[in-house]
Amino acid sequence: MLLAAENINKEYSAKPVLQGVSLRIKRGEKIGLVGANGSGKTTLLRILAGELEPDSGTVSLAKGCRIGYQSQKLSLSPAVDVLAEGLSVFADLAAMEKELRQLELALADNEPSVLAQYAQLSQEFEERGGYSYPARTRSILRGLGFSEEEFSQRVGTLSGGQQNRLALAKLLLTAPDLLLLDEPTNHLDIAAINWLESFLLSFSGGLLMVSHDRRLLAALADSVGEMENTDLRLYPGNYPFFLRERQLRRDKQMKEYLAQQEYIKRTQDFIARNIEGQKTKQAQSRRRDLEKLVPVQAPSAALPKAGFKFEQRRPSGRHVLSCRDLTKSYGGRTIFKNVNFQLERGEKAGLIGPNGCGKTTLLELVCRRQQPDAGSVSYGHYVEMGYYSQMREDLKKDYTAAQEIWAERPLWTRGEVQSFLARFLFRGEEAFKQVKLMSGGEASRLALAKLLLGKANFLVLDEPTNHLDLDSRGVLEEALLGFPGTALIVSHDRWFLNAVSDITLEMTPEGVERFSGNYDYWLAKTKEREAAAEPTLPPPAPARVKSEEKTPSRLSPNEVFRRQQRLAQLEKEITGAEERQNALSLELAAPQTGHEERLRLSLELQEVQHLLARSYREWEAVANELEENQQ
Repeated sequence: MLLAAENINKEYSAKPVLQGVSLRIKRGEKIGLVGANGSGKTTLLRILAGELEPDSGTVSLAKGCRIGYQSQKLSLSPAVDVLAEGLSVFADLAAMEKELRQLELALADNEPSVLAQYAQLSQEFEERGGYSYPARTRSILRGLGFSEEEFSQRVGTLSGGQQNRLALAKLLLTAPDLLLLDEPTNHLDIAAINWLESFLLSFSGGLLMVSHDRRLLAALADSVGEMENTDLRLYPGNYPFFLRERQLRRDKQMKEYLAQQEYIKRTQDFIARNIEGQKTKQAQSRRRDLEKLVPVQAPSAALPKAGFKFEQRRPSGRHVLSCRDLTKSYGGRTIFKNVNFQLERGEKAGLIGPNGCGKTTLLELVCRRQQPDAGSVSYGHYVEMGYYSQMREDLKKDYTAAQEIWAERPLWTRGEVQSFLARFLFRGEEAFKQVKLMSGGEASRLALAKLLLGKANFLVLDEPTNHLDLDSRGVLEEALLGFPGTALIVSHDRWFLNAVSDITLEMTPEGVERFSGNYDYWLAKTKEREAAAEPTLPPPAPARVKSEEKTPSRLSPNEVFRRQQRLAQLEKEITGAEERQNALSLELAAPQTGHEERLRLSLELQEVQHLLARSYREWEAVANELEENQQ
């Protein structure tokens, strides 16, 4: 057991956030944590990580357990470059490396004490991965989307998203016993998300992960915890199991809730009719029963959700959008070039590509918010466009939600505005909350509400699922699936893209490549292309099957001679490789061997050992074949 949390309670401004929350995490266990925005997920992570004290309850860690927490507080050095910041995780190994080099200089005096100290430190350095940590650092940085050119970029010049990716890379490099991740796929493109998924699948420690990425949850989680009504309910199964069991539980809870509500109604009616009549004692008794009644809460499924659908004022013509030879540059740097694609009525295209390839810029060119350096954007007949910006540029910070809607519908009454906003979960006085005071999820829902009012037949959406909880994402998916018009969508939500898009547009350095299918189709085609590019190997020799009924065929004299020759050749190769292995081992152990030379020798020794292993296996197979032939 890595961590045990018992009966955790936490309040903010006298409002309960966590009540009686308990959780245990074992080594190798991967738990996905879900729940509506504001349900207390991040608060729980901060308490488990030791960043926040609970009002009551305990958190116990296994002896020596190291926690890695993806904190929102970034601890980065703006003056160093990206690679140096990543390597800073291994400051202790770098110090050992420096000490080794100093000892190498002192070895010239042949002091026995120095030799012993060097040997001990060298062994510890190797055991702790001293020769591999630079390669691991580069690998993880590349996996999270940093190019070789960006390795030398100063941390202070990175965007907020890049700094978050760098902080995540540093966290993964620490190799903790327990990882606590809060929306780790934020700021990652699809390639980096796929890499992170593979990395976490092979992670041997414990993992507790808050995420709205349903595809990541389905791939990683072997149990799912849901924060609901200040409590944590754990489902001991993967994400599809969680969805099924939660629905069964909610159905059961709904039956109990409705039955109790019916009982309360009948009892209240009886009390009202008989409190002053002949059955007054019975009425008073039932009133006392009601006061003692433990209420059954309505399940979350019964609580109000955002609900809407996209409508179009009128359909467009068959041809909706044509982009021809688009090129765009900033500050002398070409963002993209040779972008060509078309969309027709009813198509829903997902636009994917690495961070920085210009997806948002392309959307702004499509919406004519920017002008291309070369090429053209043209629309078909009757195209009416609606644009959803991930930067929320269409929302005024000082406006309230109601003012934003009145700006679109100035003749609506206060009641009509509030009724409309209630569909997007702005109820009562929440309709008059200022944009600058809204959470990311609230601002996203308000932007979607304004988009709905436009009744456009061509929707251009830039990261529409950002900041939305799982239920809201599901509602948005259903609305887009029922939308009869055309859509061009940038998103890193693979589940969302798979559900909504029927066309995938991949941005590459050479332009845009079109795939006539959703995300899974694109993924399959990409794997086919990668497999075709790999060098083909000859098929393995068929396995020899022993049979009591059949006598194995004997080798001809020529075949026996060739195998004997191969056996003699293998013995020479093995002898030479063993001699080289011994020589390398002696050179590595020599006190005068420098650090750079030691690293080179270690890599060569690994290659020799792999060659020996292959030669041993082949020698054994040939020798067995000759032996069987003599029987």
